[in-house]
Amino acid sequence: MSNIVGLRVDERLIHGQVATAWTNRLGAERIMVIDNDIIKSSIDKMALKMACPSNCKLSILSIEKAILNLSSDKYADERIFIVCKKPIYFLNLLEGNIKFEHLILGNISGDKNSRRLRKSVSVNEEQIEILNKICDFGVKVTLQMTPGDTSEDYKELI
Repeated sequence: MSNIVGLRVDERLIHGQVATAWTNRLGAERIMVIDNDIIKSSIDKMALKMACPSNCKLSILSIEKAILNLSSDKYADERIFIVCKKPIYFLNLLEGNIKFEHLILGNISGDKNSRRLRKSVSVNEEQIEILNKICDFGVKVTLQMTPGDTSEDYKELI
């Protein structure tokens, strides 16, 4: 899937940084939001459509539909930026034979049981287990808020 130009875990999904800085830096033509809950909410879908930059197409898909569409090369001529709230969806992609080399962690808020890696990235034990499995696929996982920020290696921080 060489047309996947970026993958990001960000609880805010499409917001200022994603809509402008990341899509511009990556030259993304399509933002793909993968979330099995959001696909059921017309309000959430409408908010994402409004937040999506006008120069990008938008797909809001379940994990199953995303794997199907990516596997069938439905977007073969487009540069795709995939954004999810949860790292589990990226593990699901890998398990669905969708290959990628780099995953960026953005905003992940934690709870009292979370380990704070950086100001805006906190992960709980379940997320750590998932991220470690993603790393086991040979994926480099980094923390980076904006394209201009220094990228930090998740493995070194954990």
